[in-house]
Amino acid sequence: MMEKLTAEALKHIFDEPIYVVGGAGAIENPMAIEKNVDPEIITTAPEVQEPIAEYTLPELRGDYSSKTLVIVDYENEQYISEEDQVFLLKVLAAVNLNLTRVGILNAHAGLFEKDLDQLKPKTILTFGSFAPFETAQKYSPTKALGANLLVCHSLAEIAEAKELKISLWNALKVMFLP
Repeated sequence: MMEKLTAEALKHIFDEPIYVVGGAGAIENPMAIEKNVDPEIITTAPEVQEPIAEYTLPELRGDYSSKTLVIVDYENEQYISEEDQVFLLKVLAAVNLNLTRVGILNAHAGLFEKDLDQLKPKTILTFGSFAPFETAQKYSPTKALGANLLVCHSLAEIAEAKELKISLWNALKVMFLP
């Protein structure tokens, strides 16, 4: 069974000054335990406050007037590659949207629920795999975080596979067309 270390025992273990800090594990009856220090002097460690980083809303491409958020993942692009932009333009046009009215978010650096809380999208279209939605079934419109959600493969994968294009179109019809 381990017994509590006393201030007297600690001064035999450590040569450097020991600071008494309140909270769990604090020594009862605190006293300065540095060798040859007046026991009336008690030194406490100063409280350190971590600076709170200011939250910055992710930068979107488009004016986001439709409250439709398109989330993509491109390591070497600010928003979206040119080839995929051409394909996305066709996809959006099929449901009466365009690149200007949506907000395109490149979430390569990470996507956080606080981003979505701040943006408050009505509809989210994801092209790729993103943490908040990785358990959602692809091409199955659902609700998540207060928005209509459609999770899809990457735009490049969809552009190359006819069956994925059909799955995307069927899901988009359910979400956008009467």
